[in-house]
Amino acid sequence: MKAAFEPIVTTAGLTAAARAHVEDRALRITHVAIGDEAWVPDATATELRNERMRVPVESRSLIGNGVWKVTTTITGEADFFAREIGFFADDDGTPVLLFVYAHDRKVFAGVTRGQETEFELQVSWRRYRKEPSSSPSSMPARRSRT
Repeated sequence: MKAAFEPIVTTAGLTAAARAHVEDRALRITHVAIGDEAWVPDATATELRNERMRVPVESRSLIGNGVWKVTTTITGEADFFAREIGFFADDDGTPVLLFVYAHDRKVFAGVTRGQETEFELQVSWRRYRKEPSSSPSSMPARRSRT
């Protein structure tokens, strides 16, 4: 199952990235949060509306041209429809929401109690860099393991 969601880069995320750049340190996506609230986020978001779980990132890799592939696995603690997903970074000891996906009508994924689901997501800073490129592509994919 693949679905395109437009990522929102948060103001807090841009601020954290700028601060990390000035301080010459890396800002890494460390956790992915999943929630079930249907809403339309904007750049002022600092958290998910109804976070159901947060898990550490298993791997991240630079695909190229500012696009990152982030992989994580969740094990459902309850049945719910994931309508929001957030990417958090460790900003010098403080978690900060960098990217958020959400929609007021669409479901990102179904989460089932006891089922492991691996998420592979692509996020990009390209839209916010001064270079001639189109909007960031994002094609979340999930593989379920039973």
